[in-house]
Amino acid sequence: MVNCAEYDDDLEITLTKGGKFITEFHVASAFYGNIIGMKGNRKREIEMSTDTSIKIPKHGETGKIVITGPTERSVASAWSRVNMIVLQNRDNKQITHFVSIPVVSEEIWKNFDDFKQKIVTGPPLRGVDETVFQTPGKLHLTIAPLVLLDDKEIEIAVEALHNYKNTLSELFLNSGPIKIVLEGLEIMNDDPTAVDVLYGKVKFNLTKYNTQFQRMADNIVQLLSKKVIFRSFIG
Repeated sequence: MVNCAEYDDDLEITLTKGGKFITEFHVASAFYGNIIGMKGNRKREIEMSTDTSIKIPKHGETGKIVITGPTERSVASAWSRVNMIVLQNRDNKQITHFVSIPVVSEEIWKNFDDFKQKIVTGPPLRGVDETVFQTPGKLHLTIAPLVLLDDKEIEIAVEALHNYKNTLSELFLNSGPIKIVLEGLEIMNDDPTAVDVLYGKVKFNLTKYNTQFQRMADNIVQLLSKKVIFRSFIG
């Protein structure tokens, strides 16, 4: 097994007995069509430009994508091209999961309920009633939205968060409660006429613990971006 750190620290490329280099990795089947392209044109273009052979499971089947080539660099280059296609097309998929931290402040719950009552008892707004508001006990801070398209990707995301648990515990050991301020509202998308999610904007008091909280959130986002978007493909 060889390592191609130029592309990814955990990209595993094996030298076969026949002198070829090979790597195999998981990709959710939802992306197979994007990799293959119209009439297989995209797949063939990658194979020709990198001098590799790419095997993709047939429609309706699951398995790993296998890339074979004459050099480590050629295989790594094809792997990178495939990953880029998946990354670009993942952005077009609907969010399936998110990492969040529950809000357990009774003060925030009460303020949220007061806000809801002001809206529902005020001037009528089309499509707005009590049913569009979240239950106060389910309020949370969203750390990272995720697009996980099969059981393997879910497994990898869970494993990554589980492995981060010890680091997280050390980060907040003896830190006490994290104080936040909710100030203002924001919409989930850029089109105000097509809003389906409205959320509170969070501000943190500038303390060392809140700095730790932000660092933790950034670490989780970076960890999952690498594990789920890139390394989730590695079997």
